[in-house]
Amino acid sequence: MKHKRRWGAWLIGAYGAVSTTAILGKLAIEKRLVSPLGMITYLPFMKKISLPPLSEILIGGTDIRSHSVEKTAWEIWEKDRLFSPTLLEELSPYLKEEVETCIVPGVSTEEDPSLSNQEALDRIEKDILSFQKKNALDFVVVVNLASTTSPAPYLENFQEPEDLEKALQSGPSLPSSILYAFAALKNKMGYINFTPSPGTEIPSLSKLALANKVPHMGKDGKTGETLLKTVLAPLFASRNLEVLSWVGYNILGNMDGKALNEPDRKASKIQTKGASLAKLLPHQKPFHKVGIDYVPSLGDWKTAWDFIHFQGFLQTKMSLQFVWQGSDSMLAAPLVLDLIRLVCFSWQKGEFGPLVHLASFFKNPLSFEDHHFYHQYSLLEEYVARHSSSNSPPTSTASQK
Repeated sequence: MKHKRRWGAWLIGAYGAVSTTAILGKLAIEKRLVSPLGMITYLPFMKKISLPPLSEILIGGTDIRSHSVEKTAWEIWEKDRLFSPTLLEELSPYLKEEVETCIVPGVSTEEDPSLSNQEALDRIEKDILSFQKKNALDFVVVVNLASTTSPAPYLENFQEPEDLEKALQSGPSLPSSILYAFAALKNKMGYINFTPSPGTEIPSLSKLALANKVPHMGKDGKTGETLLKTVLAPLFASRNLEVLSWVGYNILGNMDGKALNEPDRKASKIQTKGASLAKLLPHQKPFHKVGIDYVPSLGDWKTAWDFIHFQGFLQTKMSLQFVWQGSDSMLAAPLVLDLIRLVCFSWQKGEFGPLVHLASFFKNPLSFEDHHFYHQYSLLEEYVARHSSSNSPPTSTASQK
């Protein structure tokens, strides 16, 4: 009898709005209470491959706050009216029985500076290995959905996995995002960095993923303003229109917005949000500025206003403006569920290293320099087509590079 695989997803920041929305969405879809609208893996072309059903993925995780998924869900309802009370009441028993028992207190070197790198790593490993063993899971995907941390340029000096090992003992305090990524890859678990925080892009972790044959991808989920940039910027280039200035202003009010109110953390976000335009318009070099402000009253709703100043025939100057308003969590959560299913599928096929076919999910995709959204999306379509053929042998992403 063929062994039925068991899958797990370990969410860092499990009590946050995005994690809570992903958990509720997963349960609601598998109980057939809602449609999977918003999830890419439910599009018709995705039916050509056998992705793990949501019902076969167990979700656990960690959070530094003493809270619960259900409390966060009700808070979101009270402030933002994003979930129906009827849905929350119906899912309440499942949250208590299937989810809350799998969430443990988080580990953060940022919140607890007295914690050594090795102590933090030991606790992280203990938690995720216990989750895997207790639930007899064949494969676990660790997903970073925690608040953005500050940039750490010194991490680029860690060229080999051994360099990171040494830093555990005698180096500076490492970002918790790096410790979670290290724990995942060391124990052959998949890793998704949906945040701008440091992750598997640093050389030592990238090499560790290849050595341990682990699939991973990041970084910073592309859900709003940057998504539109990667769709619109190619339009100007293809019409030979010169973009002179592109200025974007973003306001949001959830926990992510609060974290981004700190200058160092904001710098991480602006870095990933600004990466695409320079790559999409390499010969134009427009003036480009991104602003982000925390507006508490907005809650989970975010607004982006962009002003694009360009010139065309006979140097005539013109402009385009757009306003994007959306729920941060409702845009991000379905993509998180998609990524979990797709990373599990890649592991099952023996693929490892950066999963470049998932580039369209991220603001700053690893190992893929082209930021044109439809070029990125075509990678996913080609990937599915390749795997839908019964004659296609499994391939690793490392061999495709």
